[in-house]
Amino acid sequence: MSFDAATRALTFVWPAAGQRMAPGESFTITLGLILQPGLTGSQRATNSMVVNTGQTLAGCSNTSGNGQGTISGLPPTACGTTNFVQPVAGGSLVTTKGVKGDVVNAVTTGGYNVTSPNATCTPDANGYYRYPCAAQSVVGGTDEWRIDAINSGTIAYDNLTLVDPLPFPGDRLLAGGASRGSQFRPSFDSTFGAAVTAPPGTTKIWEVTTAANVCVGTGTGSAWSGRPGQPADPTCSNNPPNAQWIDGTTFTGDWDTVTGLRVRFDFTTTRQGGLLPGGAVNVVFRTVNVPATATRADGASVTTPVPGQVAWNQSGASATLATGTVISRAPAKTGIHLPFSTLQVVKTVSGDAASYAPDTFTFAVACTVAGAPVNLGASALLSVPKNGSAQIPGIPLGATCTVTEQGDFGETSRNPATPQTLRILDATTLPVPAAQVATFDNAYDYGDLSVTKVVDTEANVGAFGPFTFHATCTAPPGSIGGTVLDEDFTLSDGDTWKAPADTLPQRSSCLISETDAGSATGVAFTGAGATDNGDGSVAAVIGSAVDITATNTFAVGVLDVTKAVTGAGADRYGSGPFVIQAVCSWPPGSGTEGHRGRRRHRALHPAERRRRADAGGHRLRPHRAEDGRRDRRAGVRPRWLDLRELHHRCHREPGRRNGCRASHPGHR
Repeated sequence: MSFDAATRALTFVWPAAGQRMAPGESFTITLGLILQPGLTGSQRATNSMVVNTGQTLAGCSNTSGNGQGTISGLPPTACGTTNFVQPVAGGSLVTTKGVKGDVVNAVTTGGYNVTSPNATCTPDANGYYRYPCAAQSVVGGTDEWRIDAINSGTIAYDNLTLVDPLPFPGDRLLAGGASRGSQFRPSFDSTFGAAVTAPPGTTKIWEVTTAANVCVGTGTGSAWSGRPGQPADPTCSNNPPNAQWIDGTTFTGDWDTVTGLRVRFDFTTTRQGGLLPGGAVNVVFRTVNVPATATRADGASVTTPVPGQVAWNQSGASATLATGTVISRAPAKTGIHLPFSTLQVVKTVSGDAASYAPDTFTFAVACTVAGAPVNLGASALLSVPKNGSAQIPGIPLGATCTVTEQGDFGETSRNPATPQTLRILDATTLPVPAAQVATFDNAYDYGDLSVTKVVDTEANVGAFGPFTFHATCTAPPGSIGGTVLDEDFTLSDGDTWKAPADTLPQRSSCLISETDAGSATGVAFTGAGATDNGDGSVAAVIGSAVDITATNTFAVGVLDVTKAVTGAGADRYGSGPFVIQAVCSWPPGSGTEGHRGRRRHRALHPAERRRRADAGGHRLRPHRAEDGRRDRRAGVRPRWLDLRELHHRCHREPGRRNGCRASHPGHR
């Protein structure tokens, strides 16, 4: 089938393999056509039908019984007939209402069939949706409504009134007063106002009201269509009273409190003196889906899970014919639908130390829509399993959400390390659209730890070490490892200890204590990521590699021995030589042999001694090996020292009590 818009011809073509008709065979084509307004009582709308065949016909006849005969002048291969429709004389009114959703900075498009959600919705030629389809929109979105009224009869109108009670929870239908089913109250868009179209010369005015229960009144039923024993009020002149309708071009109140719209037309001022058959008017206005707040509780819900919300609207039309007859019509309700969608958070863990990851992770989720916070309830703190996901359903379409990983879970790193911001723009719920999925990966990696021992001293005798240590490490905060290392080890000067591989997750906290420092005068720890506690221990936070140097310092001391000869016989008997033996020993258990010196010499006269001492003294220089370096070997053989040169240097280690003594074995 094809349609030619220029000729308005519908053409049906049979397929090549099915173009043959057997004698007596028939085909039936049924077309549903609607008579459009504009004809007077004496005018007809005629439709013709022609069948073209591939052979010369022996005859052409009309067997329908409609008395219309056949079309003359056709070729011998064609046969056709006609039929007509004619309006019934009298007054008639056709009014329709449609809506476009989210017409400003659109987030969503299309329609939603409220009676069959999986059915396809098709808008009219102008893009407006009608019942049972509601236009898709969003919280904060702007929707456009259009009311059309057509003189579909054969008598002109003197005037016409269109009324439109805006949606609100608890609203009712104009005809009959049954529930209209709105779930929230949109706000009238004052910046757009009302766009009114009518034939030239028409006097028109659009008005607004802030009264409650516009047109339907209180109680049951509807004042618009009339209650038992009460006349109808199709122009809403009593519900509310005319005095409560205010010209929209001069209204100075709060536009958010507007509850209804009324447009009045006077066609007697036109050149034709009325709205002729086929004449039409329309009104276009807009509303905004404001979100619910503490002070605007009847706005669109922003508390999850938000169901698909609908706001229904219905207009009414009342025409006064030139004959004085009044005709009223209320078309089917028209609505907007606010869809929702789902946000998903995915948590993955990676790395060789991933077994230390906890079983669940916590995320803070915050969403806003149209400037209002979305109430996520308990989902605002979302628990997500390791290598799993969690979802928050029922988030209003158009919302912006920020997802932040909360707390420390012992990871080496996070990817991404900053919060993720997502827009909820796709109403698909399963599977969750990729743009509405926030994925966070926590990497868990092992690190290395080593301790190297260094002895720092100028001593030329004695042995230093070995030294003992204890290391204990706990897994990072938030992980599940607890104590991951508890080990003792021993090091000598120049040795290095390394923690076992794949033992320490990065960010583990370690404490290394030197349990026997060998009486060193100083113990110092250095290394990136290490903190010397000043008490013989070091704290370290494990990175990819932490190398600690433990330095034990052994300071040296100086022993000065001066021989004094006094008394009356000093000059006669004090010439010496005297033998002095110096012995320096380590504390018990140090394992280092003492150092002695002894030498005979002639004692000097005290004054001479002082003069010589003043001239430069006689200090023993530290013993050096043949290569000039200081000798640190244990067990150096005692030396005999010249007293005149005895400024003997003694060596001691930190923490040990040095034992140097000088003895006078006798006078020789």
